[in-house]
Amino acid sequence: MEKLDMAIASLYDAAADPALWPSALNEIASATGTFSSIVYTAGRRREDGGIWTGSAAVIEMMDDFSNYYVDHDVWRHALFKKYGGRPGLYLSDEMYPCEELVKTEFYNDFLRRQEVGRLVAMTHDDIILSVHRRIHDSCFEDRVVDVCSRLRPHVQRAYQLHNRLHEARQRYAMLEEALDADPIAQFLVDGSGRILHMNTAAGLLIIRRDCITTVQGRLVAISPSKAPALASMISAAARTSARRGDALSIAKENGRPYQILVVPLGDMRGGQVLVTINDPDAETPPDLGAILQKLYGLTPAEARVCLALMEDMTPAEIAEQNNVSRTTVVSQLRSVFSKTDTSRQSQLMRLLQSIPKTRPRR
Repeated sequence: MEKLDMAIASLYDAAADPALWPSALNEIASATGTFSSIVYTAGRRREDGGIWTGSAAVIEMMDDFSNYYVDHDVWRHALFKKYGGRPGLYLSDEMYPCEELVKTEFYNDFLRRQEVGRLVAMTHDDIILSVHRRIHDSCFEDRVVDVCSRLRPHVQRAYQLHNRLHEARQRYAMLEEALDADPIAQFLVDGSGRILHMNTAAGLLIIRRDCITTVQGRLVAISPSKAPALASMISAAARTSARRGDALSIAKENGRPYQILVVPLGDMRGGQVLVTINDPDAETPPDLGAILQKLYGLTPAEARVCLALMEDMTPAEIAEQNNVSRTTVVSQLRSVFSKTDTSRQSQLMRLLQSIPKTRPRR
């Protein structure tokens, strides 16, 4: 029973870390007294969360199997033909007799290379885990079948756990990619300011060292006069009673100050805090003109006027730059006001600055 317990434990380890499947299969082969074991998911590729691997004795044959022999697997065909592919425990001798197996391409060109001739298959939905003996070995004893019967529900639960973890990893990867697309620096920290996660923009801000730095893994304002204030805000936001965040600005040598928001993430996050740092002088995305045309139906000329206003140019300077009259620019600006439902330049600027920016993919 000790070997069975070790095999069961190894299944759940593999569910949490797919790299441990070969080790788990070796434990299963040992518990069942067989020389090899494989696991695969029919119709599901590795990149989609599928599993295709085996214990050391058969791992080299898995690529051949997935690329060609999976369609010539007479055991798999018999499983669907005789039993409708229902989840269960199946013996190869019952699915496809040995005397017929040795006549097939599947055996002669594939199985025989690994001396595989008999199996017990544990199936559930699209996962199949099997243990193997050689063609001239005896049929599987009741003891082996009993061990496989005990293993099968754990194979099912381990696979369900594997799927949930795969989906969680996929969601995390997508969220991380979305966070990295944000040009605003985002830091997730605890109450002491220790950085738990940061996006790409945050990493670049740390490298520049003109606003924020790290000291022993903690987020610290470079300005001696601002460092205590930022630390105090983070500590206050991390308290479980905190419901509101705080803000401060940090000056830089040239341009407008950095804008820093400290936001509590609530009781469910165990005192974690989100610190966002925005540079109001950040570079305008190169496709903002096209975005404005799509959002508000602006003409290319009207979009160019908007972009020039964001560079603090006056209508006269815009006219000179585009080789048109000031009257033309004023007319274009009136059209922009109408299309964007604004009436003053200050309103228009607030609208333009509120348009989300994304970091270009590299």
